[in-house]
Amino acid sequence: MAKGCWYELQGAVPDSQGYVRCPECNTRQRPTARRRRAFRWHTGRLALMLLLAALCCQKVRWTRGGQWAPLTPAPVLIAVHALAPGFAKTPVQDELLARLGSGSISPWLQGWLDRQAIRALAADELTYNAEWGQAILQHHPRESIAVLEEALQSKDYQQRQIAAHILRGIEPRPASGSLPPDASTPGMDLPSDRVLKVCVEGLGDDSRFTQGTRITNAMDSREFLCLHAQRAAPFLALAIGGWDDQRSLLAASIAIDGKVASLQDSAAQVLVGHLSDNEVDSDAIVSASVLIGMGPAAIPYLEPLLPTDSFDPFETQAAATAELIIRRVRGEKLSAADAKRLNVISIRNLGAMNFADISQLRIR
Repeated sequence: MAKGCWYELQGAVPDSQGYVRCPECNTRQRPTARRRRAFRWHTGRLALMLLLAALCCQKVRWTRGGQWAPLTPAPVLIAVHALAPGFAKTPVQDELLARLGSGSISPWLQGWLDRQAIRALAADELTYNAEWGQAILQHHPRESIAVLEEALQSKDYQQRQIAAHILRGIEPRPASGSLPPDASTPGMDLPSDRVLKVCVEGLGDDSRFTQGTRITNAMDSREFLCLHAQRAAPFLALAIGGWDDQRSLLAASIAIDGKVASLQDSAAQVLVGHLSDNEVDSDAIVSASVLIGMGPAAIPYLEPLLPTDSFDPFETQAAATAELIIRRVRGEKLSAADAKRLNVISIRNLGAMNFADISQLRIR
């Protein structure tokens, strides 16, 4: 460009002395004087920037309070949430959730929003961020299966468990009393191995990841795994022999209730061991419930606990409980006192594990 008039000189042929003549201002300039035109602020642009700055200063509460969110396009809202998640967090998240519910967010933006929601599941530094992410993903769980399956491999425990919870919610479950779904069941979506593995991991934790429900993460996982015990057998086997007592106990109960024949022996041994152990909430009640459900097959595992002259209260508890379970399995009529003793076998709260009254259980 020509210096002064900014005329474009590119392509001009220099004379014998190396100069070029500008046809606009008729000046001679060397090619070295050519330079790109500098960016010039137009008056209108500058005025607009100053006006926006003044509005932000004048309307600080309006800006920080997120009152602009309903007036802002969805792509800008998602970008703000991604780049500055703490800025006007609640208004931005509420507006995005409302627009998702009204169907005003396109499928492409929905995918972008899903990725934000997945990241929010692990964002513990922002209060209730995980609940917002869960609400977004639960709005259209089937469309979010791909990102949820990817989240199951996350290094963040909370992110894995919430993703598994959402996937459990969209898994079709058979009617009460029917067999668990398998590969031959038409129209049934089988859970992936990743889901089963994370659910088994969740058996060791009672954290309430689901808002507004009394079901713990561990018991929700147990209920789901009972429907898929055969396919989850490799993960259950690792949990039964693992270090976590609660995970081992619940995995053993799933293996028995799910009729995993290859794990019956190891699972029964774990359950019997918990008749004398009160380290896990209501563990003796869980064990007794499942052992009664085993029927006569449980007797060989219970008989070694019978009669004992030990003064150890835990061994005494195990022997007394084993005797009552054997009598119950054999169909002997229990007195009211014995039935009560069978129910009150743990020093912990029965409601913690949400199991039914043992005296009312039927032998399967």
